[in-house]
Amino acid sequence: MRDKKINPIYDGTVIDHIPPTKSIQVAQILGLINHKSEVTIGMNLSSKKIKIKDAVKIENRSLSGRELNKIGIIAPNATINIIKHGKVIKKFKLKLPSNIERIVKCKNPNCITNNQDTHTLFHITNKIPLVMKCHYCERSLENDEFDLV
Repeated sequence: MRDKKINPIYDGTVIDHIPPTKSIQVAQILGLINHKSEVTIGMNLSSKKIKIKDAVKIENRSLSGRELNKIGIIAPNATINIIKHGKVIKKFKLKLPSNIERIVKCKNPNCITNNQDTHTLFHITNKIPLVMKCHYCERSLENDEFDLV
């Protein structure tokens, strides 16, 4: 087995334990394509916990609560590591909130959120597999059938 080496970051955020193939979607959510600092995306990495994982390292970037919620929808068991001066100062596992507000679009064309100036609100009805229910029209969305706002 070959040693895999990804350079550590000095300050920033590491998103670890992303499900395989989801790191590109995480990078898109965070707008990392045009990010000015170093970004490392690791795909299909070995993991003791989940066998295969993806990871994203972002130099000089903190994540907002809204960004964490968006990532939580894509990678609900991801681990966030906050790095300062080359050391992990905070580490936590993402947790889906019971409600998702202004993050997911409703797929129902007749939903009030698609026809009036009303923000979206979904209730998480199941975490694995992910199922969300629209607060207004009660349409359920499962796994990857949703679009982020």
